[in-house]
Amino acid sequence: MINRKMVLRVIACLGLPLCMVICMRAAVVTAAQVIDRIVAVVDEDVITQSELQESMLPFIADYKLRYEEGELEGKMGEVRQDALNRLIEERLILQEAKKRKIAAGDSEIKERLEHVKKRFNSEEEFYLAIKDSGITMARLKEKYKEQIMMRNLVRGLINTNVNISPTEIAAYYNGNIKDFSVPKMARFKVLLVKPLPDSSMAKTQKIVLQILGRINDGQNFDMLVKQFSQGPNIDKGGDMGYVPAGGIIKELDDQIELLDAGDTSGIIKTDTGFYIIKVIDKKEAGTVPLSEVKDMIRERLYQRESELTLREFIGKLKKDAYIRIK
Repeated sequence: MINRKMVLRVIACLGLPLCMVICMRAAVVTAAQVIDRIVAVVDEDVITQSELQESMLPFIADYKLRYEEGELEGKMGEVRQDALNRLIEERLILQEAKKRKIAAGDSEIKERLEHVKKRFNSEEEFYLAIKDSGITMARLKEKYKEQIMMRNLVRGLINTNVNISPTEIAAYYNGNIKDFSVPKMARFKVLLVKPLPDSSMAKTQKIVLQILGRINDGQNFDMLVKQFSQGPNIDKGGDMGYVPAGGIIKELDDQIELLDAGDTSGIIKTDTGFYIIKVIDKKEAGTVPLSEVKDMIRERLYQRESELTLREFIGKLKKDAYIRIK
């Protein structure tokens, strides 16, 4: 038996890029489950109670993660309002897409269906889920068509209005230069030997001296880590990656400060045990150059401007529309 939760998860919208407000839901609640009434009028369209209840499901799931069970009941008014606002915005975007005759090709709809089918173990299981949901295949295709129309409208809107120039990228970089500063860092490997319960510190130190002698004789540090270390990242030869100065225990930090890249320390005694460290690389504090972060900045600015453009667009649609909440 394919339950309704599975149907909601798989047949629900696959997610439209740029902003969650344009994410449409699949209408899987049947009239037999909920006695419908009109909760809002949006120009020539209506939003029903069953649509609203279904739209509330992801909001409820989100609120369950954010609030304790005792608080959740008091938040249901917010959940209802958030879900209704999203439904109204979806309806306005869809109406505008229809006015502009935004296309949704058969191939796009077919691609969406095929993508959903792949989430099931078989095609038969997919069709059983459709049947269990109470929605017809024709209606499901219509819902996906509406999603694609909305997505194409928003994509066109963003492509027309959002263009991040090199000047904007440079201005953001210079205006937020502290965000691109990096501290002094070192990449190093550690070999840690902890005292055994039945061994004295002196006996453990003697073992570590023998390991250090093998390192000084040219034996492979990584292999000795795998053989003797009780520290982190043994499978990586004890490689800790790049760690900022001051980001580790003081005894190790002090030794790294004295060593150059390629150097190996002596025995470092700590409360944890005895360390031997090998420095792989050191980087001085500085600023990441613009050339290395320009793509990240462009994406950040693109997302910000896309959201602003979409919010302004939806705001205008709301201003020009007849909206009545019952």
